[in-house]
Amino acid sequence: MNIVAIIPARKGSKGIKNKNIILYKRKPLFYHSIKSALKLKKINKVLVTTDSKKYKSLAESFGAEVILRPEKISRDNSLEKEFLVHAYNHLKKKKYIVDLFILLRPTCPDRDIKDLRKALNISIKNFQNYSSLRSVQKLHNP
Repeated sequence: MNIVAIIPARKGSKGIKNKNIILYKRKPLFYHSIKSALKLKKINKVLVTTDSKKYKSLAESFGAEVILRPEKISRDNSLEKEFLVHAYNHLKKKKYIVDLFILLRPTCPDRDIKDLRKALNISIKNFQNYSSLRSVQKLHNP
């Protein structure tokens, strides 16, 4: 089974300029998603999809492969589906068939690796029965 961790990191952001490379614990924000993905032995490929050559260079230095995506699918109103299909088609052209994507958004840098492993195992076990799995967490008011 070919499992690809995909990390979306476009340069534009409505609220925070260059959000995905802002330092968090002295590393760019998307570094933490790359690091988490590289820890998961069942993942065959860690892929960052971006519209930035600067982000591309940084992501590669952290051990990820990178696909540069076109501006038309890197806008504020672009759909998640667009970069996923773009990445899938890019890999397919290279004769790499993806069985399962695990989407790791850079804006969740403190995810628990045990929870990630558990979710991945659930996805693999139920691969034939379900098309997606999404994690959520209840927020507590202080």
